[in-house]
Amino acid sequence: MRLGWIMRDTMIGFYDYTVILTYISLASSILGMISACYARIGWAIFFLGMSGLLDTFDGKVARTKKNRTEDQKRFGIQIDSLCDIVCFGVCPVIICWFSGIILSTLVHQHKQSFEFELNTVSDRFKELCDKEK
Repeated sequence: MRLGWIMRDTMIGFYDYTVILTYISLASSILGMISACYARIGWAIFFLGMSGLLDTFDGKVARTKKNRTEDQKRFGIQIDSLCDIVCFGVCPVIICWFSGIILSTLVHQHKQSFEFELNTVSDRFKELCDKEK
């Protein structure tokens, strides 16, 4: 009972079931960004997809409540827009950024390995040519 009073008097916005999917979508997107930061790109893409799936249905769920006030409707629209920016603007950029870092690291490592192999083969070829002379 006391916690409800604290949230009602200190938190800005409306907190009921009409915005719950929006918040879960935001949490999924944040998990995707964290996964990308830890080089778990597969999980990051999974969480981004979950965020998209949840975003598909959040408006439908919000419209099921018939006695919403105009303030609740406006808050839902604004919080949905904010979450959409984070979920489909920021999260994909972070996933692509860290994918690029991982890819460039792998290419660099492979290039060094290839150069080492190429130098080894070249040295071996020179040794064989010198022995034949």
